[in-house]
Parts: sequence; C-alpha cells; structure tokens
Amino acid sequence: EEEIYQSICKQADHLADEIPSWVLSRDVQIHPRCKIRGQQFATSGVTRGNSIVFFSPTRDSEDKDRVPGVIRQIISAGEGEDSSYLLVIHRYLPPTANDPFRQFIDFGAALWSRFHADEAEIIPATRRISHGIQREWDKNHVVIKNLERVIYYIPPTSLSNITTINRISETTRSALSSIRRFQLQK
Repeated sequence: EEEIYQSICKQADHLADEIPSWVLSRDVQIHPRCKIRGQQFATSGVTRGNSIVFFSPTRDSEDKDRVPGVIRQIISAGEGEDSSYLLVIHRYLPPTANDPFRQFIDFGAALWSRFHADEAEIIPATRRISHGIQREWDKNHVVIKNLERVIYYIPPTSLSNITTINRISETTRSALSSIRRFQLQK
C-alpha cells in the first residue's frame, strides 16, 4: 500500500542504520504471520492474539519505554530471516480516562484507548518486541498487559553468547482472570 511505503520512506535512514543489508524497495513480500526468534507474530487480520504487541519505538528505547500496538502488516525484503522482517504497527493511543491500574505497578496492566494512531510505525524485528493481551474495559478503552516475554535480538556474530530471556511471572499467567475480576468490582 502507498501509505505504508511512504511510512517506510520517512524512516528509511533509521531502518538502514539498524539493518545494514536493508535497501529501500517496493519489491517486498507480505506475510500473514512470521516467527521472530522463535516467537509467532501475526497481523490483526489473521489472529488478534499474536498481533497485539509491546515494542520499542526507537532502537535505543529501554524496556520501560515499550508501547502497545497492533500489527497491521508484516513485510520482508529478503529471505525472511528474523532481521529482515519489518512490522507495520499502529500504536494504541493514550487513554482519555484515569488509569486505575497505575496504583498496581507490579500487575503490569494499563488502560489505553481502544483507538490507534493513524500513522503506521515501521518496526524492524531487531527491536525489543513482546506479546500483549487485552480486554475491553468500556466502549472507549481496553486494558492491555505486556506479557514480558521480551526477545532480544542478538546478531549472528554473537551466537555463542545467546541467552534466552523469558520473564513470565505467575501474575502474567492469571492476568486475564484478574482483569475480569477487577472489572466486575468497578
């Protein structure tokens, strides 16, 4: 789509810095789903569950700065290796109401608008990406929780130093039921 190509053009310099082998081209492959460092991701048209993500908006973003979004498209310009995927993501907008979850920082859920930013962000698969879950809160908001299965990109030259980071807490496993209970109490 022209809109996505224009977004890629705007971010071309940043993408080239992050992915040395990447070249701006209209000749890309579109994928309904992909595996990035062993984790399944998909577009929102394929499955809602694997399309809700928390991502680093910039290469230098810290884990605490990751934001939620929905994968609109998955594209690649190569053989489909992890580092060649680009995720076209629409970020969730901030909530228009007070977030009751702010007082429960350890729980990790937050209130967000159910609406997305108009402009797509092009996120290389080399950035920090994790799955998220969501539940409807009211007609304008959703509760979203980062599942914190952060997958760090390790360049192929560092393969001998690979350690898998998988921080799924007991709280995460019961997140949906906790959100349901909290919603019933409000």
